[in-house]
Amino acid sequence: MRCACLKPRWLQVLRELFDKLDKNGDGRVSSAEWGKAVGANKQMLSKYFGGETLKEIGQLFKELDVNGDGSLSWGEFEAAAVKRMQRVAGMTEAESDNVVATSVSKAAIEKGIKQAVG
Repeated sequence: MRCACLKPRWLQVLRELFDKLDKNGDGRVSSAEWGKAVGANKQMLSKYFGGETLKEIGQLFKELDVNGDGSLSWGEFEAAAVKRMQRVAGMTEAESDNVVATSVSKAAIEKGIKQAVG
């Protein structure tokens, strides 16, 4: 689910990261693709999804794979990044879940993006 208030550049960078991880170009990031990419993309993955160590970032895959099919769709990837930005902006998990399901405050998401992405 795409939030209309996300800055196009932020969304573009996120999509570029998704496409970089999707090595076989099938439109999904498999657990193997994620695992192989963690080391080379540690900083970006940490900013968008959390985790400090390679192990923590690697283990995030299971959390991001909401439907449990062993791969991340663009929707799962984007929703997880938006939720992370909202948490950085100070929203509770319940507030974040509600916003992802509906819409998001432009000021809150921009604050979260600036803090998380730098």
